[in-house]
Amino acid sequence: MTKFAALASSMVLAISAPASASTFIGDTFAGSYQFPVEGRTTVNGGLSVVAPSAEFTFLTGRINPTARIFASSILITFAGNGRYVVSDFNGIYLENLSRSIIAELTLGPGTTVDGFDQSRISFTENTIGFNFQGLRFRAGDQISANVEFVGSAVPEPSSWMVMILGLGAVGCAMRSTKRKRKAAFLFG
Repeated sequence: MTKFAALASSMVLAISAPASASTFIGDTFAGSYQFPVEGRTTVNGGLSVVAPSAEFTFLTGRINPTARIFASSILITFAGNGRYVVSDFNGIYLENLSRSIIAELTLGPGTTVDGFDQSRISFTENTIGFNFQGLRFRAGDQISANVEFVGSAVPEPSSWMVMILGLGAVGCAMRSTKRKRKAAFLFG
């Protein structure tokens, strides 16, 4: 393998190295309980910063869910027994006020609520909704969700430095190869 090929391959590896994973740590969330439609707040949970978690408790009668946001997951626990009425939306709505980074939200294996499935979770890059309409809950029931984050589209400063050094090294290698060919032509 020539110097040029070795330098080029190391530069490609540096460019394709994954950026560090995002988390919710340090993000500010607004929490609310919305009913009978998404967008109509019936219980305002206020604001909370994820450090190392953020917590919202919604006093909705007997069931009283608590949502905890961690670095890359969400856990909802129910304090009492009961059933939420059927409506367009009857549940928890969480909004990340710091940034838009949610790429995917999937139901976790710790979910114990009968009838709660992936279709009851809605999300955008910075909002998450959990719709409980028509479901029955028992004290201690839980819903867990795992978050995948949007990758960084802009390389970090250290990646830029590696790319610039790699391009410089490739340029030097090409110049050196060109000089050797010229010398071989003149003296060969």
